[in-house]
Amino acid sequence: MAEAIWSIAIQGFGIDVVMMGAKKWTVSAHATATSSPCPQCQLQSGHVHQYYTRSMSDLPVDGQEVELVLQVRRMKCLNKDCPQRTFAERLQGLAEVHAQRTNRFTEALREIGFAMSGEAGAALAAALQMHTSGDTLLRIVHRTSEPGQPTPHVLGVDDWAYRKGQVYGTILIDQERHCPVDLLEGRTAAGLTQWLQKNPGVEIMTRDRSTEFARGMSEGNPGGTQVADRWHLLHNLREALERMFQRIREPLNQLPPLLEGPQRLEIPVLAQFTGRTTHEEAVRKDKRAQRKAQFDQVKVLRKEGCNILQIAKRLKMSRITARKCFYADEFPERSPHRRHKSILDPYAQELQKRWDSGCHNRMELWRHIESKGYRGSYKPVLKWVRLRRVEPAVTTPIKYLSTLLAAACPSTTIALPSAKKMSWLLVRDVDDLDVDQVTTLRHIQQHDLVARAYLLVQQFREIVHEHIHESFDTWLTASESSSIPDLASFSTGLRSDYSAVLAALQTGWSNGQTEGQVNRLKMIKRSMYGRASFKLLRLKVLHRRC
Repeated sequence: MAEAIWSIAIQGFGIDVVMMGAKKWTVSAHATATSSPCPQCQLQSGHVHQYYTRSMSDLPVDGQEVELVLQVRRMKCLNKDCPQRTFAERLQGLAEVHAQRTNRFTEALREIGFAMSGEAGAALAAALQMHTSGDTLLRIVHRTSEPGQPTPHVLGVDDWAYRKGQVYGTILIDQERHCPVDLLEGRTAAGLTQWLQKNPGVEIMTRDRSTEFARGMSEGNPGGTQVADRWHLLHNLREALERMFQRIREPLNQLPPLLEGPQRLEIPVLAQFTGRTTHEEAVRKDKRAQRKAQFDQVKVLRKEGCNILQIAKRLKMSRITARKCFYADEFPERSPHRRHKSILDPYAQELQKRWDSGCHNRMELWRHIESKGYRGSYKPVLKWVRLRRVEPAVTTPIKYLSTLLAAACPSTTIALPSAKKMSWLLVRDVDDLDVDQVTTLRHIQQHDLVARAYLLVQQFREIVHEHIHESFDTWLTASESSSIPDLASFSTGLRSDYSAVLAALQTGWSNGQTEGQVNRLKMIKRSMYGRASFKLLRLKVLHRRC
């Protein structure tokens, strides 16, 4: 039965014997063809010069390795004018010349290499009884020819980081077939222009708001339709609002609390003061002083005429931080951090119960929850107590009482979030906000600039979500005349990219598919453990059957 199965699997060979060992199957076979063509002159020859044995690995069977031992003939060429005197008969469809693996075994390893890369792929192959090394898998992948791709009608373009902040590339996606068509080094207009000129026929091109890609599309394919991504439109609007909030942060802090509705008041000053240790408070002040000095340096360089990129290089800071300081009128304070999970969470109810009963001694509270299974130190309990104490403890030394009592008056101002979070409050639908977010939104809308910006932002959000392109021109005019410099600057950018933005509102195409392919590229790059040369990465990204 086994011989019959292998006769079908190895065409052109007759099975002599199949030996099934404990860990390996050995299949011995001999060639059955009467003649073989000469690789030089292609003349058929049946004159056997000699026999030799050729061994190679094949796909595993029943969880066991398989070794093929083939008796192969060396033929004598009958063409007197052929320079090839003798030749070994070829194993057409079974294995390449000098190969130690069958073609189907190599193809299986190639798929593992593309899916899992080197060392991870070698570990998987070993578990499947296809033993090989990570270097061998990478060599097989490197030898794979690049798949041919038809020119897409709808092309998605986006950049990706080979090394974030330093080296970037460009990925090109066929939006209709949902697969990548090419990977380019660099994210310049020249590279995109060159590719479009070599691959004519693209009708629609989607992109983010990058001016480089816009210029590359215009120069490489002037007749094509450019479509700006709708998510990036809202994201750019949020960035403009963030700059506005950074600019008016101080007036927002002076707003009075709302007279109606639920109030989310600041934690009393005493609790803020005692929530950190002396060392932690000193570290916080030092870090704030460093950020303030950096902010002042940015302002000085701006007065000297330096742009954002020059400031970032001179001060060795990121362009995002340099941009925030560049446009902010006042020093941007950091918003309070959101609460994270604590080791005390399983004992929170027990602690609160003891606190409400009058036990305010941190050591007693710590011993109590320790008897309930708590294995942490007393320091988290100390902070928990400090954040709830509204008056000095009975055991507080007299020399500290005057300082603490002076700070014990509660504050009634709203705890404003960061400029970034406030900008999202204006962009999102009010139905998606929770009670605290709605309260914060109502509070900051007391500022006239925020109230007028909120109306314009909600109008633009509806235009983008509902594709109401008829109202786009009216909104542009209203935004430019709103006396809000940040929105006016945003509108100026939209007008300079008018045709692409209008196409985004009129068509259903977006760059969402391209962003998904960038995420796939990142996963591939991070799975290659430092072996991600551009050539190898390009092969792996393009190896996807559409």
